[in-house]
Amino acid sequence: MREFNNPKERAYLELLSEMSKNPELNLGNFVAKCILNKDRAVEIRNDEIIFFLKFTNDNEHVFINDLSGLTSLIEILKKDKLLFTHSNPRILQNKLTDISSDHSEPHNGRIALCLTNDDQFKVKILQSPSDYRQWVLPTTLSIYVPEYVNQFCYVRPELIDYIDNRFRTPEQLRFIQTICWTRIAAIISFMGLLIALWRA
Repeated sequence: MREFNNPKERAYLELLSEMSKNPELNLGNFVAKCILNKDRAVEIRNDEIIFFLKFTNDNEHVFINDLSGLTSLIEILKKDKLLFTHSNPRILQNKLTDISSDHSEPHNGRIALCLTNDDQFKVKILQSPSDYRQWVLPTTLSIYVPEYVNQFCYVRPELIDYIDNRFRTPEQLRFIQTICWTRIAAIISFMGLLIALWRA
């Protein structure tokens, strides 16, 4: 099994393990909890994906690195069959439809889903719009965000065990167990030797 030694990746995996208790774990929600905190959001429209951040305490380079790192981790987990995903391409469309039918939200002709883990994001951006930077990411990295909104996932038991065992692989656990039994055997042998010498 692949090892994950990076502290940030381990933090993401612990969060994934915690969220996996929900049988309807959505990858879009996972992305939001991992990197869309503290004045960050992604707005998904039918035709574009807009990234938001507060430029006074964040920048595009850090945001893109965080998104790249998390996307890379998710794709590695899928490739290694530690994360099983199943998609429903209508999830995002249904959410956009729900928003468009909610007349309490002003849309100014735009129908968009705001993905964020910052409960106060909408209030903050209305109060200080000039503090926030928004941009369209000019690479295919942005495509993963709506894709994840449409995906549910199942975390394989091997990954849960790996996380629960403090990021030790089965091989490492077997090695630790072997060392432990070897030490016990050595102590018993040493005590047997001391007893034999004492009786002699």
